[in-house]
Amino acid sequence: MAENGDSEKMTDLESKICQQIEYYFGDFNLPRDKFLKEQIKIDDGWVPLEIMIKFNRLSKLTKDFDVIRSALKKSKAELMEVSEDKTKIRRSPSKPLPEVTDEYKNEVKNRSIYVKGFPTDATLDDIKEWLEGKGQVQNIQMRRTLHKAFKGRLLCKKE
Repeated sequence: MAENGDSEKMTDLESKICQQIEYYFGDFNLPRDKFLKEQIKIDDGWVPLEIMIKFNRLSKLTKDFDVIRSALKKSKAELMEVSEDKTKIRRSPSKPLPEVTDEYKNEVKNRSIYVKGFPTDATLDDIKEWLEGKGQVQNIQMRRTLHKAFKGRLLCKKE
């Protein structure tokens, strides 16, 4: 099991790796991610790092398992665990997904904001940079046309 919250300082890359993996396994994404939910069912929640590095945003950051493990070891969120053989990761069983009730849906809706006026060529990284310092954001949904072009509008779920 991983020792989380290591006192070592996180590099910018390690921080981005943790943010991305914690997003994949987070309260907002995981219930909606069919592929990841299927993977979790195979081995008591464990997902091989071999599979994780096939996720586009993570693979752009690194494909080095040692870098991923090091980043997760330093995470203060303590959301993720690394297997003893260091080949797999999972969401910590001590941090279960919230039950999706009407009350939970209303609470999420009350923390959502709609923002428009972004250039249509803006990337998710551009938007994340713009949102930096404006509070914790749990999820960003970029509104797109049927042809996948960004409309310049987004929906943010605040933590």
